[in-house]
Amino acid sequence: MSRFKEYAQFDATGLAQLVRSGAVKATELLNEAVLRLDLIDPELNAVINRWEVDAHSMLAKSGPSEGPFTGVPFLVKDLIASIAGRTSASGSRFMRHYVPEQSSELFKRYESYGLITFGKTNTPELGLAPVTESKLFGPCRNP
Repeated sequence: MSRFKEYAQFDATGLAQLVRSGAVKATELLNEAVLRLDLIDPELNAVINRWEVDAHSMLAKSGPSEGPFTGVPFLVKDLIASIAGRTSASGSRFMRHYVPEQSSELFKRYESYGLITFGKTNTPELGLAPVTESKLFGPCRNP
């Protein structure tokens, strides 16, 4: 099932080094991350938006940005790091339709470091609680 079984043996900088050296392609890392997400997320409810199709399209067009995390798949928390054209609800029913016109500086930096964002993760409403049990997306069962 897994095509890159060694994935878990590397941290983000190790995965980026594999991409830079040509030992692995960014698309292979993305495929592996998506496969692993498919296996665990139904139980966890950790990811609220998925964009792997867009991530693959971006990689096909331009490849990953050069940086310390070149080609590393990444999920961004649905707080602070807003992405132009993508819903940014911050776990709040009140903000569920908010779509920023511009990406936040934090997200721009993530991209410039070479990270490949393919989704957003569940969060407590406005990040105020120590547990993720928002009424908008339901509880996240992440240990």
